[in-house]
Amino acid sequence: MERHKNRTGPVSEIAADNGAEFISPAFQMAVTDLCWTMTNTIAAMPELRGIIERLFRTVGSKLLAHLSGRAFSNVVERGDYSSQALAALDEDELAQVFLLFFVDIYHNEPHEGLNGETPANAWRRVTQNTGKLPEPDPVTALAVFGVPLLRNLGRGGVVFSSIRYVNDVLREKLLDSGGQIAIRVDPQDLGWIAVFVGEEWHPAFATNAAVRGMDYLTWRTLVLEERARSRKAASLSEDTIIAARKRIRNINGAAMERTGVALPLVTSELLQQDQQQLFIGLSIRDSVETLPITAVTDDGLFSDEIDAGEEISRPLPDESDQPDDTDISKNQHSGSYLWPDEEGE
Repeated sequence: MERHKNRTGPVSEIAADNGAEFISPAFQMAVTDLCWTMTNTIAAMPELRGIIERLFRTVGSKLLAHLSGRAFSNVVERGDYSSQALAALDEDELAQVFLLFFVDIYHNEPHEGLNGETPANAWRRVTQNTGKLPEPDPVTALAVFGVPLLRNLGRGGVVFSSIRYVNDVLREKLLDSGGQIAIRVDPQDLGWIAVFVGEEWHPAFATNAAVRGMDYLTWRTLVLEERARSRKAASLSEDTIIAARKRIRNINGAAMERTGVALPLVTSELLQQDQQQLFIGLSIRDSVETLPITAVTDDGLFSDEIDAGEEISRPLPDESDQPDDTDISKNQHSGSYLWPDEEGE
């Protein structure tokens, strides 16, 4: 799909029927947060959405008719065909099939509505003349599509799944009031999260570089494995994390391929349950030498880079490494946290 990147662009309007998922507050709020326009059609009047209904028929005849396990339009048309018994594609494979069909076939066929021009050529022609709207920045995208959680803000920053996340905005928030804050998590990359402070979303970065680019399920499996190995394990080093993630990916990939088992869905409920059980009492050691982290190269949901600038020139020191009377709330200064032995330098 690399050759088709020039055909991608942001959404400006979403038109949908009145299905429960499309009229839900969560869906409507996501569309609003992205500054898109939402249009819901009138229920029980398919004649008012003739274009999309015609597209469904095209997809049915040109694509679904060639796939095993199709459901047909009605039971009479299906006859004795056993759709369930012949179903072979999982959700990810079906998504790939749809992507290939639309990008490589549908977009390269002449369309009557475009006076015989292909959608691919029409896209190139229009975007060369008018350009494209900007896509949502990575922080906004994570704030909208990330998994939502509430976490406490403490002297060590925000801790999620035993990983500490810091930035200057969190330091200023702690000096002001502290308390609980909303975060958003990308299950495909634990290297950074979005935190809601001062009516805005900001990126906060992990203080251990070993989790950058690591997906949540790999991290969860790693911790489960280490917990099973030593019930008394209270911390994980960067070397342990790096070695274990390679081993887990190899074992898990081979097992999934052999059994056809799909990965579980990462939900707020799963994350909350893990915070209360799996990650209790566990910490990972900061890799101070790897900071500052100046950018996130994302292999997960989002592919743009985030310039962190001067925000996290140093991680907040672990509370166990501080004298009892050391607290960042008492350091009334901007910029990086001053470590105790640097005061007055």
